[in-house]
Amino acid sequence: MSISPAVRRAITHALHTLPSEVFPVISLAFGFLDGHPYSVRQVARTLHLSERRVKQLLQSGLTTLQADPVLYQHFRLLQTQEILRH
Repeated sequence: MSISPAVRRAITHALHTLPSEVFPVISLAFGFLDGHPYSVRQVARTLHLSERRVKQLLQSGLTTLQADPVLYQHFRLLQTQEILRH
């Protein structure tokens, strides 16, 4: 499934609202920087963090992103469209 320009803009905006310590972790883990998702181990090595700290930052970032009202609205719409297709 391709991501619409509106959703891509919403994701980009939400990512840039993350704390500076969280942004690179989320960006690497989900491949937002180079299109290739990194494992927790790869993120830890790249950013010189422990795997435990990467997991903590991922959890924090995902919690923040899930609470973003704009992202929530876009993804609810996508879920509804997917349901209607079946």
